[in-house]
Amino acid sequence: MQMKEPIGGAEPPKLIERVRNKLRVLHLAKRTEEAYVGWIVRFIEFHRLLNSEWIHPQSMGGPEVSQYLTHLAVDKQVAASTQNQAFSALIFLYSKVLGTELKIDAVRAKTPQKLPTILSQEEVLSILSKIPTGPKRLLICLLYGSGLRLMEGCRLRVKDLDFDRKQLIVREGKGGKDRYLPLPQMLSDPLRDQVRKVAKLHAKDFEAGAGWVWLPYAYAVKNPELGRQLAWQYLFPAASLTHDPRPREALEGETLPPSAREADLHQLRRHHIHEGTIGHSDVSTTMIYTHVSTLGPSGVRSPLDSLLTDAD
Repeated sequence: MQMKEPIGGAEPPKLIERVRNKLRVLHLAKRTEEAYVGWIVRFIEFHRLLNSEWIHPQSMGGPEVSQYLTHLAVDKQVAASTQNQAFSALIFLYSKVLGTELKIDAVRAKTPQKLPTILSQEEVLSILSKIPTGPKRLLICLLYGSGLRLMEGCRLRVKDLDFDRKQLIVREGKGGKDRYLPLPQMLSDPLRDQVRKVAKLHAKDFEAGAGWVWLPYAYAVKNPELGRQLAWQYLFPAASLTHDPRPREALEGETLPPSAREADLHQLRRHHIHEGTIGHSDVSTTMIYTHVSTLGPSGVRSPLDSLLTDAD
C-alpha cells in the first residue's frame, strides 16, 4: 500500500523505515517484519479514512488502537490469531518505536474451543499423492516428515541439513528458538539431489552477476560474503531472481499447489505431533494432541518413514 501524503508533517515512509530498522536491530524474523509493517500501514489508513486526513500515530494512542482492534473483531470478524498479530504490531510501534505506553480496551476476537483434527494414515497419503513430483512435493513431504512449519521449510538453508546425524535444524523458529528435527531417511537421496540442483542454480546465478541470498541479523555486515556461499543458499529457492538488487529469495508458501493448502499442511503437522516425534515449548499444548490420539510420545523416527513402511 503506497502512502504519498504527509501525516503530521512526516512522510509515512520515514516512520516505516524507523519501524523496519528497529525490527532488524531486535533480530526479528523477516516474515514478522513484513507482517508488522503491513498492520501499521493498515492502522494508519483506517484512521485516515475515518478522519479524511493523515494522522501520525504519535498523535494517536490507546483509544485509536482500541478502536482499530475492535473494528477487526466486530466489522471484519477476523480470527483471534489475526487480531493478536495486529495487536502485537501496534504495541511494537508504540512501545519500541514511539516510546509510548498504551492502555488497550478493545473487543477481542473469539478463539474457537475445539479439539484439533488428527489425520489418519490414509488421509495423509491422499494429500501427498495429489502433489506433482518435484521440489514442491519434496518440500511438502519434508514438512510432514520432519514436523516443520510452512515458512520454516521454505526458508531452510543447505547448511541446515545434517545427513550424517540424520537430522535437520530449524534456526530462529517460533519464539526465536532453534530446534533439531528428524530427517526422513526416505528423503535422504532426494534431498541430496536437491542440494546438487541448488549448487547448479547457484553457479548459474554467479555467472549472471548475482549468486547471493539474504542474511539474517548482522551477518551481512560482519561477513557479507557468507551470502554467496553454497551452504547459505536456500534449499528451496524461488524460481527467479528479484529485480534489484537481485538476490535469490526462498520459495514462498503461496506458490505451493492448491492440493497443499496451509490448512492441510497444518493437519500434517498435527499428525506428526500425534506420532510423538515433535512437541511444543508449552507442554500443555502437546498434551492436547496426545489426548486426542490417546497415545504418548513414541520416539524420534520420522512418521513419513513409518507411514510408507506401513503402507507397503
